[in-house]
Amino acid sequence: MIVELENVSPTKEWFHGLIDLHCYARPCVFERGFSIPQLAKQYREVGYRAMLVKSHFDCNCDAVEIAREMVPGIAIYGGVVLNWSVGGLNPHAVDAATLLGAKEVWMGNMHAGTLSTEPFRTNYGYNLCAPSSPWVARPTKRWMVAPPINVIDLKTSELLPVVYDILDLIAEADIILGSCHISKRECFALVPEAVKAGVKKIVITHPAIGPHSILGPHPSQERYWPIKDLKRITEMGAVLEHVATMYVPYKDQFDILAQAIKTVGANKCVLASDSGTTLEPHPIEAMRLFILNLRRRGITEQEIDVMTKRNPAKLLELE
Repeated sequence: MIVELENVSPTKEWFHGLIDLHCYARPCVFERGFSIPQLAKQYREVGYRAMLVKSHFDCNCDAVEIAREMVPGIAIYGGVVLNWSVGGLNPHAVDAATLLGAKEVWMGNMHAGTLSTEPFRTNYGYNLCAPSSPWVARPTKRWMVAPPINVIDLKTSELLPVVYDILDLIAEADIILGSCHISKRECFALVPEAVKAGVKKIVITHPAIGPHSILGPHPSQERYWPIKDLKRITEMGAVLEHVATMYVPYKDQFDILAQAIKTVGANKCVLASDSGTTLEPHPIEAMRLFILNLRRRGITEQEIDVMTKRNPAKLLELE
């Protein structure tokens, strides 16, 4: 149900103190609309408190440190995604990232395992879309083709031994573990073991609601997160990260997202943009549309504040 809003400013009140835990900027292998300092200045202008920049192919903490010096007045953070460009499930990459100040370690996305049915991937390489797409840096070279990365043994569904080393490093640094694009089956194996290892901040990255992913209908059950599964994974200790790019283009999905937030509870959710490419709305505009559509479906201002300000602040230890 859509309700009309009165006396609501979709700018200053919503953005003052907002934290975006999932955004993109240059430098990056892919085409981005702006650099990290440029995006940080834009966020700061409208009142954002902090941003966590994600890069698919490297640890971006060095670039973030420079941006932090260039743009005071907003907290800027980075992390590392465990794709083949950093050695896959590589504890050495995680260790270096934590020493450089990473705030989140994501499991793989562009090279995520076969269970994820990742729609972007082409032969597990870097050529992710059609040649005309601005996503593509160059065609996949022979040596770039790599096996898919799973965090579990596909026969036993148990975590691979190396994942425990990675969890220990994340727990020691007390930073965020992000599921990224691993499958639902892998998430349910990963989360309880992460809790046992002492990881206190676990985020399920943009779980799809209903039989749809960001690209539309998806037949795989591994991309289908009914509300009962969302509730179960949060009861295990995870927080759900809902992102603008998964919903703003598919407005028919907002009703069920609002229902999921009400069922699971705003205290178990965060909202982020997942934006920064030239194909999508600007991250600020994406968040404005995201918040507006959720408010129009009964999510309160207090719930929005919990998901965009309070919960992200806890995850980044800004409180």
